[in-house]
Amino acid sequence: MLKKKINFIKKNNTMPSIINQLFRRIKTKESHEDLFSFIETTVEELVNYPDGINDIYNRKIDGFLIKNALSQNEVESLLGNFFRIFPEKKTVINEGLSMYPLPFSQVEQKNTGSRNAYKAYFEESLEFRRAFQKSLGFDFEKRVQSVLGKIANGRNIVAPPGFDNEGSYLSCNFRALYPAGNGTLKAHCGNYFHHEFPGFFKHLEEKSRVLNQLSYFTMLQESEEGGELVIYDVEWEEAEIRLKGDTVLKTKKDKLLDLENPRQVKRRKIKPGPGDMIVFAGGQIWHKVQAVGGTKERITLGGFLSLSNDDKSVFTWT
Repeated sequence: MLKKKINFIKKNNTMPSIINQLFRRIKTKESHEDLFSFIETTVEELVNYPDGINDIYNRKIDGFLIKNALSQNEVESLLGNFFRIFPEKKTVINEGLSMYPLPFSQVEQKNTGSRNAYKAYFEESLEFRRAFQKSLGFDFEKRVQSVLGKIANGRNIVAPPGFDNEGSYLSCNFRALYPAGNGTLKAHCGNYFHHEFPGFFKHLEEKSRVLNQLSYFTMLQESEEGGELVIYDVEWEEAEIRLKGDTVLKTKKDKLLDLENPRQVKRRKIKPGPGDMIVFAGGQIWHKVQAVGGTKERITLGGFLSLSNDDKSVFTWT
C-alpha cells in the first residue's frame, strides 16, 4: 500500500509558519503512521491554494478540511428547513440512510431505460436548484461556488447539463444517517461507481474528467457517536474489487485486505464540525462513513466534483 503522509496543516498568513506547519503531525489510536496530506484551513486562507482542486486531482495534496464554510446561523437555517421538508420528500435508501433529492445513482437503478424518465429527472433537478434558496432559506450552491472558486484557478463552478442539454444534474443533495439503523456509508471510492451506473457516467464523460472525481460535503449536524469519515491506505489503482460484506477488497495482486482490521489496513478518521466542508480525492481513495450512534442523525449536504474536459469549469453533481 502507499506510504503517504496525513498531515492536518493549519494555515495562517505567514509563509514561514506555513512551512513550519507542513511537518506538524496529528495521530489517532488507529494511526500507525501519518497517512495522506490533508490541509486544514479557513475560507479566507484558501487563496494560498489557487489551483487546489487540480492539485487534488494530481495528488499533490489529498484534500481540504475547510473550517466554518457555513456560519452557525446558516447551518441552523438549513437544518430548520431540512426538518420541515425532508420527512415527506426523502428517499429511504435503507434503514440507516435517506437522501433528498434523489441522486442519479438511484435513478439509474430504478429506471428501465426510458428517455422520458431521465428527462423528467433532469428537469426536476434543475427546478430543485432554482428553488433551493426559497425552500431552504440559504443559497448553498452560491456558497459552494464562492468557497471552491478560491481553489478553482478561475474555473466556473457549475452543475453539468442533463441528457441532450436539457435540465441539469443536482449540484448537491442531503444525506441523513440514522442511529436506529446503524446508519453508515459502505466502503467505496468514486471510481467504483463507474461500473455500477454506466449510463450516467458515460454521459458525464462526454464533458468531464469523471475518472478520479473528487468528493465534497458540508457537515450540518454531527452524530453524537461515530459518523467520522474514514479514509483507508488503499487506492483505486491498487484494488478495484470489493468482496462480500463490503469490508474486504481484492487487490490487483490477488491479496485480500480486510478494511475492518486496523493491523492490516491503516486508516485515518476525520470528523468535521457543523459548517465545515471537506473536499478530497474520494474517487481514488477507498473510504467510508463510520456507523452513527447516540440519538441524533448525521446530516450532510454535498456531492462530487470533476473538471470539465476543456478545463474551463468545475462541475458539481450528485
